[in-house]
Amino acid sequence: MKKPVFISIALCFVFSLFVFQSLVLGQPPPTLQDGMNQYNADNYEEAIEIFQKIRAADPGSSQAAFFLGLTYKQINDFQHALQPLQDAATLKPPIKEAVVELIDVLY
Repeated sequence: MKKPVFISIALCFVFSLFVFQSLVLGQPPPTLQDGMNQYNADNYEEAIEIFQKIRAADPGSSQAAFFLGLTYKQINDFQHALQPLQDAATLKPPIKEAVVELIDVLY
């Protein structure tokens, strides 16, 4: 009687290891600082990926929108820079510098 109980508990344990493996071994989500570090190191493509992930996780982040727009502006992709900079200027709290960057992109 005890052997089937032990086997079922062991199977549940092994199954839970596979299910929760991504949580245990997965990488932490990127932070705004990670993106800023990539931006400052002139790794703009990597910075864009990080800022896009942050915006997807938190669409209300005016800081992530601002830095995403700045990064697009830095690589002269003004078309993609426009929306994030508009968001940065209008989301709460608004980024004051976003208005200046937005004017520059529109000009």
